[in-house]
Amino acid sequence: MKTKNMTAVLYMEDDKGLARLLERRLAGTGIRLEIVANGEEGLKKCGEDVFDVILVDNQMPGMTGMEVIQALALRENTPPVIMVTGSGDEHLAVEAMKSGASDYIVKDTQGRYLESVAAKIGEVLDRHGKLLAHKAREKAKEEQIRELDSFASTVAHDLKEPIHQVKGLLDLLLHSRQNENDFQRFADLISDRASKLENIVDELLLLSRVDREKMALEPVNMNRVLGNVIDRLERPLQEASASIFVQGALPLANGYAAWIEEVWVNYISNAIKYGGNPPIIEIGAREQADGTVLFWGSDNGPGLNEHQRSKLFLPFSRLGNSQKPGHGLGLSIVKRIIEKLDGSVGVESSPGYGSTFSFTLPALPVAQVAAGVNS
Repeated sequence: MKTKNMTAVLYMEDDKGLARLLERRLAGTGIRLEIVANGEEGLKKCGEDVFDVILVDNQMPGMTGMEVIQALALRENTPPVIMVTGSGDEHLAVEAMKSGASDYIVKDTQGRYLESVAAKIGEVLDRHGKLLAHKAREKAKEEQIRELDSFASTVAHDLKEPIHQVKGLLDLLLHSRQNENDFQRFADLISDRASKLENIVDELLLLSRVDREKMALEPVNMNRVLGNVIDRLERPLQEASASIFVQGALPLANGYAAWIEEVWVNYISNAIKYGGNPPIIEIGAREQADGTVLFWGSDNGPGLNEHQRSKLFLPFSRLGNSQKPGHGLGLSIVKRIIEKLDGSVGVESSPGYGSTFSFTLPALPVAQVAAGVNS
């Protein structure tokens, strides 16, 4: 069983005297040894408890060490395995490493090998840690490549559509110069499509900044940020006859005001777009026991099912009705922003009961709050 600050090692060895001798040699090294007498018991133990390293003696009754290693190789997330074999059986150790073992130790009749076990365990753990880190980096690279492929395809499509529309509208505009009403209507439509193109580019630039820049957390006056957002969204709020209700003054939190403003713009824009008719938006916050502040915004829309909720913060996913305008970058950017600011995002929703989108940020230390920090 894994113990805090101790390296947990499972040792499969049928020679009890030898196993106890190794246990005594490892005392005080930070390694805790758990001993089983055969391979079958060892495999069962591996499924029940968590170990950092497995030592396997080759000569055991029932399953041999080689058979144990081959069985472990079929399992997922198996810790590194060290084969313990007798002098003259080094060829078995080589075969064991081909079968999945990370290293091997050769017994000598004088028992001197016992002195090297702790060092060998340390070497294996170090290599295993580097291997896991390498795999994590490779996985992250593969995920980035897949995301970039999807990103390029989606953005190209979303840029192409309004560009074609602008070209078509310009042609209509040129042929309607004699009709003032048509001319103005087409000019307004061109301006609208140009704004959409501008919004896409702005989000791409923001995404690039979030991924590239490192921002120091600073006290943020959320009431001021929210006021800026409502000013920015004045036109869509009026066009939708939307109402916003804020439940009291919002507490200060640590973050970066410019990015958090974009989070609120996204949440409130979605509440306008996907809310009820007319949209009713409620905003509030509460301090939590874990040292964070939870900010939330709820709407009176149709709500979302479990499948829809699971895809919300993925790149290029759209809320609710896929026919609604938008290119699906917004919530994925929100997630990146908040996680970059040491917070998390969330959503609560069910069909027929609207949706509540939230994010957390680190709370200010009591001393800063008492000093009346006003950023």
